[in-house]
Amino acid sequence: MLYFIVNALSGKGKGAETAENIKTILEEKGVDFQMHFTSAPLHAITLAKELSQKSDCEGVVAVGGDGTFSEVLNGIELNVPLGVVSSGSGNDFMRTFAPNKTVAEQLQPIIENKTKRIDYIQVNDMRCLNVSGTGFDVDILLRERKLRKVISGSLSYYASLIITLFTLKFRRFRLKIDDSISIDEPCLIVALANGRYFGGGMPVSLDSEIDDGFMDLLLVKKLPFYRIPDVLLRFLQGKIKTVKKYVDIYRCRKVEGSVNPLVEFQLDGELHSIPSFRVELKDSAISVFAE
Repeated sequence: MLYFIVNALSGKGKGAETAENIKTILEEKGVDFQMHFTSAPLHAITLAKELSQKSDCEGVVAVGGDGTFSEVLNGIELNVPLGVVSSGSGNDFMRTFAPNKTVAEQLQPIIENKTKRIDYIQVNDMRCLNVSGTGFDVDILLRERKLRKVISGSLSYYASLIITLFTLKFRRFRLKIDDSISIDEPCLIVALANGRYFGGGMPVSLDSEIDDGFMDLLLVKKLPFYRIPDVLLRFLQGKIKTVKKYVDIYRCRKVEGSVNPLVEFQLDGELHSIPSFRVELKDSAISVFAE
């Protein structure tokens, strides 16, 4: 039995439409499945835990956006294959995992039971599928929550980004990378990437692979205000690594640290209060339905 966990409200109601599409395709193929709909934030975690423990479970499929995928990842038993079908507004993980695929194309490996092993990021006791981090991007997300009510999709993120530039904050990060490299300095952002995009399509780490056994740590250090437009432009173009004076990139497996003043930590775009963090790359730790 395949169990689908659907966020019907994802993508401003697109989730419900996607669920109907999935139902039609699976019924035509004669696939045994059940659909379960989330009713509140974090409900997908509970559903994933319960459903993945069923003796007849052949896989749990998340239908929604990055937040839904993240919740299902945090509830699923790791010996059960995870499936993802996008219906959210950002869909950043899918830009790396299965870009530009229709619902039918995303379902094909699930129907055929084709799987592969990929990595995920562990942040304290939580799992992250795509990108985690803190600093400037969290300031943007906090502002975007307000703007999302009037501006849809990635436009709300870009508008929040521009506004946040005028209230710029540098925070002091204390980091230890792979038990060998220590950093203690003011920075704009720390991002730990398994996937390549965040914030509705911003290319945070185009060299990242979800199955290479490493995560990519992007560290943007304190820089003069007049350099910010140039750095931001290169960021949007996917060329942030060319700003060598103010940007450090590390391929690593473990990062421990804290930030002052305290700010929330984002995992797949969802915000969490984490005073200090221990981030580890879990190599080939989960099986996913994929070509």
